[in-house]
Amino acid sequence: MDDLLHALLPLRNGAEPVWRGERLTLRLLIPSQTLPVLPRLARAMLDMPPRGEFSGRSLHFTGFQDGIDGSPLQPGELTPHTVAPLSAERLAERIEAVRRGGCRRLTFTTPLRLTLPAGEKKAADGVRRFCDADFFRQGNALRHLLGHIRLLPPVVCGAEMRVESVRLHWADMRYSRERAVALGGLVGEICLTGRPDAETARRLVLGEYLGAGKNARFGLGFWRLTAEEGGYGETVGHR
Repeated sequence: MDDLLHALLPLRNGAEPVWRGERLTLRLLIPSQTLPVLPRLARAMLDMPPRGEFSGRSLHFTGFQDGIDGSPLQPGELTPHTVAPLSAERLAERIEAVRRGGCRRLTFTTPLRLTLPAGEKKAADGVRRFCDADFFRQGNALRHLLGHIRLLPPVVCGAEMRVESVRLHWADMRYSRERAVALGGLVGEICLTGRPDAETARRLVLGEYLGAGKNARFGLGFWRLTAEEGGYGETVGHR
């Protein structure tokens, strides 16, 4: 799995029961060279032993689809030559809409575990190791976030925007019934004002797909970008 996945993002959160007939979606972020392994992953999902509520005995695999345009993908034909990669070029229309827009909302749909800038960490006991809600009320918060988008080189951008309001809280997510381990991070939303430059807009959109911070393989650190009333339209976020 370490070689296969950059991130496994659940597009359904919470502890509500899964009902018969409900469709579940997982978004995979993978290196292109591992595309031929996906059919084996699909078979493994169907062959999972009946441990807990989430198993192959209660799930029927329906197929793969492109994460940007939703087009169906044939499991036997998943190669770097047949699947279009995630790129800023494929998202150019949405990136341009963000660049032209005004106020927008950034909603963290899974806990954000973003380490603080080096000079702001306290003791070695882990106190204030990760960004909290108060951090996002500081002037450099957005620049710190956008400079740490996964798989992108660190840059300084976002200076032309500011955080207008913060509605964030810390939430823990347990990933194992057998181990009493919780991964915590920020969930909620921040509202931004200002018109981003090209690099800021690009990172705001790509961050929906790449995420930021730690524990990507557990689906942490992803957000949705939507327009505020009076901005550039309705939803800018992905499907």
